[in-house]
Amino acid sequence: MDRTNTCPAVAILIIIAGILIAGCSTPDTKDQAVQTTVTPADSPKYSVGDIVRNPSSATATAFLIIGYDAATDSYERALVNKNPDGSWGYRIDNRTDSATRVVMEKVYTDIVDSKDPSEVPIVTPTLPPSTPTMTWVPLSTATTVVSTAPRITKILPDHGDAGTTVEVTDLVGMNFANPASVRLRRAGSIEIQATSVKAVSNTSITCTIAIPSSAAAGAWDVVVTNPDGQSATYTNIFLVHQTISSGLTTAATSAGTIPIYFIDPAVGHYGDNQITVTGANFQKGAKVTLQKTGMTDITARETDWSSNTTLTVFIAIPRAMNGAWDFRVTNPDGSYGVNFGKFIVN
Repeated sequence: MDRTNTCPAVAILIIIAGILIAGCSTPDTKDQAVQTTVTPADSPKYSVGDIVRNPSSATATAFLIIGYDAATDSYERALVNKNPDGSWGYRIDNRTDSATRVVMEKVYTDIVDSKDPSEVPIVTPTLPPSTPTMTWVPLSTATTVVSTAPRITKILPDHGDAGTTVEVTDLVGMNFANPASVRLRRAGSIEIQATSVKAVSNTSITCTIAIPSSAAAGAWDVVVTNPDGQSATYTNIFLVHQTISSGLTTAATSAGTIPIYFIDPAVGHYGDNQITVTGANFQKGAKVTLQKTGMTDITARETDWSSNTTLTVFIAIPRAMNGAWDFRVTNPDGSYGVNFGKFIVN
């Protein structure tokens, strides 16, 4: 056999086989080999209906996510409260606001529940289970003493503006007696005593509530006390609104060129606090500071600019800082406004 002539032929066959094998790999196969799944690295963390809260806060409130706006990279949110049974939750009004995604996902990191926003009631107190059927029983105008404690289930109306007088047409409950007393109560605020209180039956009271113009905005407790000293409290059932007009007369700017109409809430506590400030001429990058003679300034760790009239402030208050503090807003251009002694720490 002539090995010299055989080798070139074998080499040619090997080359042809390699070409045929390479031809079996279609373009589709090659494409599939390099395809990867790309996931957005910075997508919103929360979905509509998520209820989120600050895990370091002791308050019984959280935020319900209403929506997300990609154009502004911000969440629309609503304040949510706990029901009497500890579940989440209900809203005390239909207001919503906007907060940047950075703030929400950095501060409110605890997802406590998720509900369709349409299933979260507004100013509709959750009644305790097994509420008995109530019947109307007339009361005499003479003093009546009952042996069982009163109970509150509803108040109409359940809201009022600071600086106005509210005529309560029906405070509904059980075991009311004349002469009962009615008052509004909120932590850090002076109680508001109702007048013209009358138990028209053992299930209904009428009264008049004069809300001071300086009353803190937000939810207040309603307390009914019978003549025998027994009382009932329904927490967060009555809502006080602040208006810009009332803020102009009760929280006018004491110094500077930036009007500060009102601070909600105007009472702070040790730990993390969220405050809404309403005024005018606020600039992006504005800073909020609490000041008190002889004390170190407390500067907000974050100020969220919503508009030139609204700031959302996140401020951590150290221990042993009780008392009245000046509330100062300072713009990047150096303009400022101060309300002297308008913020109370307790």
